Amino acid sequence: MPTILEIMEIQPEKWPEMDGLSLANSLLIDKTIESREAYSESVNIAKYVRLELVEQSDLKNDKLYSLIQDGKKLIYHQLNPHRSELYDLVKDPHELNNLIKEQPNEAHDFFLRLRNMKAFSDIVPSDIKQSDKERLEKLKSLGYIQ
Repeated sequence: MPTILEIMEIQPEKWPEMDGLSLANSLLIDKTIESREAYSESVNIAKYVRLELVEQSDLKNDKLYSLIQDGKKLIYHQLNPHRSELYDLVKDPHELNNLIKEQPNEAHDFFLRLRNMKAFSDIVPSDIKQSDKERLEKLKSLGYIQ
């Protein structure tokens, strides 16, 4: 957002309180900015069900944490660490070649940075107690679906 506000020539004192820095100089005059880390997380603990076909479901059961720095990206799967991923975004921008087995030390360094950031959640989901059909009936009784 700071980049957009600066490009629109809105004075910084009129900006709302926010995190982030403007990248306008990098975009407008091709100035290189210093390397920074980018962090994201996705806690995806749900069983998605197609309402018309209760038998078909897609289980998403993991907590993902991502860290990008210096052209590398780690996607750490907290509940399924064996599925973690490491990519070289410069050579592989579409993330097709997982390097986690070829570069375990680099992956471990990224993991340690995530841990030092206290990124990981201690909350682990419990097993789903209701069947999908029971859940559908509950949603219908509440008026969310027909």
